Amino acid sequence: MVKTIQLYGFSSSESPAAVTEFLEAYTGKGTVHAIKFSSSQRWKIKNTCHSSVHRCKICWYHNSISRCSKPVIGCFGEFGAGLKNIYLFFSYDSVDYKLEITSENVSQIELHHPRSQLTKFLLIQLIGAPRIFKKASRRQWVQGVDFTPTCCIGQSSAVCLELPPSCELPNLHSSFVHYKENEGPFVLERARKLKLQNFEHSMELVKLHLGCLISEGQFSVLWTALDVSVKFGMEFKNIYLLLSLDAVEYKLEISSESVRQIELHHLRGQLPKFLLIQLLGAPRIFKKASQNGWVREVDFTPSRCLGQSSAVCLELPPTCELPNLRKSFAHYKENEGRLVLESGNTFSCTSDLVPIVGPPLGINLPYKILFKINSLVQHGCVPGQALDVNFYELVDPSIIRIEYIECALDKLFRLKGCCYEPVSWLTEQYEEYTACKRIPQSPAISLDDGMVYVHRVQVTPSKVYFCGPEANVSNRVLRNYPEDVIISFVFLCG
Repeated sequence: MVKTIQLYGFSSSESPAAVTEFLEAYTGKGTVHAIKFSSSQRWKIKNTCHSSVHRCKICWYHNSISRCSKPVIGCFGEFGAGLKNIYLFFSYDSVDYKLEITSENVSQIELHHPRSQLTKFLLIQLIGAPRIFKKASRRQWVQGVDFTPTCCIGQSSAVCLELPPSCELPNLHSSFVHYKENEGPFVLERARKLKLQNFEHSMELVKLHLGCLISEGQFSVLWTALDVSVKFGMEFKNIYLLLSLDAVEYKLEISSESVRQIELHHLRGQLPKFLLIQLLGAPRIFKKASQNGWVREVDFTPSRCLGQSSAVCLELPPTCELPNLRKSFAHYKENEGRLVLESGNTFSCTSDLVPIVGPPLGINLPYKILFKINSLVQHGCVPGQALDVNFYELVDPSIIRIEYIECALDKLFRLKGCCYEPVSWLTEQYEEYTACKRIPQSPAISLDDGMVYVHRVQVTPSKVYFCGPEANVSNRVLRNYPEDVIISFVFLCG
């Protein structure tokens, strides 16, 4: 069976042979039949309209305050693809870099030219981070990571270009709806760099357990790290875990948006206490590259345990004092019941970097069923360790009617809490369906003309996110390949 999939995230300069070699390193030799770049992408490359801005200064900003230790001098700017994209070229530590800012990443562009001053400032406020490329050869660029000290690009919400007096800008009104000019004063201020010692609260000698809840009072541990430092920053909105493995220092960043619930377990009269953090998404992973610099990294844990974990459990030392977490986390609560930690087993199939689940040998599932199962695990609806042979037999259309399977999995996805015993739950559902004369139908919303349902897969450094089916505007590709999955590689997420 031959499947055509759409892949995003590759540089337009990559050759088909290089992409094939990269993919077959994971899928197997000879599994990729052909590589074809989209015609729209080729058109943009061939019909790029350049307007250059020479030797400007670039500063990274957060709330209009510079986050960079010093501006990068000698930046070279280009406007391409009908002025829809902005490219910044410069060197840092003897390495050539290119930043790509698309029109979709721009919330506003504002030209500041104060009266009686020669210097102009082009302020670009961003929705998302620019794409970073590093020069690998004379004509080839490869995807790069945040190379700035303390990851200034990732901490910035805007880019400011300090333009020389002789610089001429193109007509940005025609391409950027939110472009405007401002003759008022514009001041650059130096901001304090983020340092770990400036965080609001810290805890030392903490044990880090990665895993998932398999019942209300049982936590399955996949991997444990000792002597972990825990830092709370930005008014406790972010939690940072610092640890070492094989003489390499790592940092895990858990944002408040990725937290489903925080629960403090402290059994009366007994130690230790456990801070259980249930996650919606994986933490962002950083590796220490220099004394003050961190770079993004993939899952470094054995068997990719971080990507297979839906929760983080912090075993606190007796003298540890917690900050007031109720103030920052609405889902924080305390529990005086016992939390039992037990050794667990990983459940991922053959994926090298980003874990996914799959049936054992001998059971073949349609991709829509397998897609839904991975989505259930990803959203914490079922623990991955509960997916045994009995479970996969209950979702096998050769054994159970597919109408029953689809309806039950949809209902399981809508449950308020986690289903710790999916085998028993599915068995009860099928018994109800069998006793009912009418076959249950999965709820579906009728779409307007020109709209279709699409399955999306996002691959990040530590997880695979299965999204949908979700409504999307139809186009020629979706009409020709209605059963395909849209895959994108996202490095900025967890």
